[in-house]
Amino acid sequence: HEITLSPTLASYIISNESRFHFSHEFVDIFLGSIHDYLQGKDITYTLRKVPTISTDEDSPEEDIPSSYWKYTSCLDYIYRNEALEHICYYDFVMNYNITRKPRNRDTLTSVNIDGSPKYYLLNDDHPGSKYVCIQKSSVIRIPIIHYHFQSMMENLKDIFDETIMSNTTNSDVVKEQYALNALILFYPFKKLTDIQDENGKHWHQLQNAILHNKLFPKAMFILNNIQDRNYNFKH
Repeated sequence: HEITLSPTLASYIISNESRFHFSHEFVDIFLGSIHDYLQGKDITYTLRKVPTISTDEDSPEEDIPSSYWKYTSCLDYIYRNEALEHICYYDFVMNYNITRKPRNRDTLTSVNIDGSPKYYLLNDDHPGSKYVCIQKSSVIRIPIIHYHFQSMMENLKDIFDETIMSNTTNSDVVKEQYALNALILFYPFKKLTDIQDENGKHWHQLQNAILHNKLFPKAMFILNNIQDRNYNFKH
């Protein structure tokens, strides 16, 4: 028979040592960090060493750590290359990763068999644009979304049972928060206004994105899956 795990339990099994083996790797999406960044709040960074190349011709080329740069994963998407502007955050995390920038310019500009670039430069505003770049992953990775969806999804269960286009609810705040999360995950953007309508609302922008098929192709399936699993777990 089918066994349905709650997202919390599934995340625990994936994140901790266990006897389970998986066909794909997993990658984290921290929605809280990108929320704070879009709203101009302070976010948490990790420090990464800046490699410099020895100029001593008598010694082999080697990396000499000289300083550090601030890294947080959400900025990889925000400052992605223009060639990737059409993809959403979920798609980006699933299919692309950050790798050290090749020192050889010919390698950096090389292409795959299908003619697509092997590497994509990050925009100059990215803190590590001089040291790292974007590379398409050889296999997809499964995103793990870290955020408190539970109460939000339970409240929205009735809305989505009725219709996604419903304009009647006693909780506009819940709808706005839900739409913000959905747009961050499944709609291409670079700044907060990209996921708002002319009145600064997210819910109407989500409705328009659904009507015009601008969301990630599997967005509704993933959102419904999150809702159903949380609803079933609660009941």
